[in-house]
Parts: sequence; C-alpha cells; structure tokens
Amino acid sequence: MTTEQPHPAEQFHRTTGSYELVLGPVLFAIVGLFVDRRLGTTPLFIIGLTLFAIVGAAVSSYYRYRYEIDQLEAETLVLKAKTEATRQQGRSSTTGDVK
Repeated sequence: MTTEQPHPAEQFHRTTGSYELVLGPVLFAIVGLFVDRRLGTTPLFIIGLTLFAIVGAAVSSYYRYRYEIDQLEAETLVLKAKTEATRQQGRSSTTGDVK
C-alpha cells in the first residue's frame, strides 16, 4: 500500500497561513517598537501595528479559505457532471441493445 506524498511546494503553500498568523504580528510589533522609540510614543504604534497585522492575517486566511472551498466546489460539480454523463451514456447503450 503506497501513500501518495504531496509535492513539497504544495506542502509549503498549505503551511504559509500559520507563518503568516505568527510572523506578521511579531514583525509589525518590532516595527512599531522602533517607531515608538523614535517618536517617544511607546505603546501606541506597537499595539496599533500588531492589531493591524492580526486583522490582516485573519482576513487573508479567510479569503484564502473561501477561494479553496470555491475551487473544491467547482471540482465537485465537474466530477458530478462527468459521472452523470457516464451514467446517461451507459443507459443509452444498454437500452439500444435490448431491441
């Protein structure tokens, strides 16, 4: 029994969401820290940019999820149509032989 392994690029594509959710806010917090130290407004930019990154990552994940679900639904419809066409073709060939 062999298990088909996904291509490494596909595996990386599926894991980018977790990196995006973690690294985005961390990097934006670091930038916020730098800006706050330059301007003397210590918690303002850290909090603001971190929240901005969290919201951005969540919205990106949502739209990526919706896109993948829409792709799967389209593939399912195509497969159902092919299955139905095959059934119809099988029915017409069996009814033609009965005469």
